[in-house]
Parts: sequence; C-alpha cells; structure tokens
Amino acid sequence: QRQASGGSWVALVTTSGGQTTYTDSTAAMGTTYNYQIRATNGTQTTAWVGPVMATPTPVGTVTGRLKSLTTSAAIAGATVTIGTLSATSLSDGSFTLTNVPVGTQTLKATATNYDDLSSAITVVMGANALGDVYMTPAGSGPPPPPF
Repeated sequence: QRQASGGSWVALVTTSGGQTTYTDSTAAMGTTYNYQIRATNGTQTTAWVGPVMATPTPVGTVTGRLKSLTTSAAIAGATVTIGTLSATSLSDGSFTLTNVPVGTQTLKATATNYDDLSSAITVVMGANALGDVYMTPAGSGPPPPPF
C-alpha cells in the first residue's frame, strides 16, 4: 500500500505468489510516498513491513543503432553506456537503455577496432530515439560530428 505525505494508506495491488518486485505506474513524478507491504498465504498474513520512502523520478528509454562512419555497416557487440546503465549492441547495431534519468546525459560507446565515442544527449521522459549513431574506425581520421 502507498501513502502520500500526510495522507491515508491506499491499497495498490494484490500480487501472485513468488513476485518480488512491483512497479507503481500510478505514482506522480516528484511526489514522495511511503510504501509498506505484507505477505499472505491464504490462511496467514504477516504484519506490515515498512514504511519505505520513495520519490518517483522521471526516466526515459534511449534507443539507437551503431554504424561505422566509413562503411555504414552495423556494429555488433559494442558496449553502450549512460552513467551506470549499460547495453550491448545487437547484430543490426541496435541498442536500448531503459530507466535513463531525464536531463543531459553522456552516452558512451566502445567497440573493438573503433575509436571510443562520447556525446552529450538530452533525455526526455518516454522514448528517445537517436537513430543512427556513427563510430569512427580506429586510426581512420577525425571523429564523427555529434548526433
């Protein structure tokens, strides 16, 4: 259950057995809530555990496709990071990073035989499609322009 500052406790959901996480998709961004939980097996119910305080923060999902600047070929197996978040590009060069904090972030990419890439991006709440992101083959010249 959830409680906004100074408000009443509100039941959110009853989950199925074995569930260890829950996402409160109805929480208002920037509002601080107290949460508490309890377990039941049909005949017994535990005492409430908590409360735990949490403030939802806005996040976005960043997607793109890594390509070679010289050949436009997809770059598979590259590591793409934003802060502590990390993804590996797929065979078509695509990558997805979820739960990226909103605001200015630094996207970095590293791949064998390519110069490291680092670029500032602005993340908004929801989807953030970067499109094609080009990496320069190692030793082949200046880096690509920012995307």
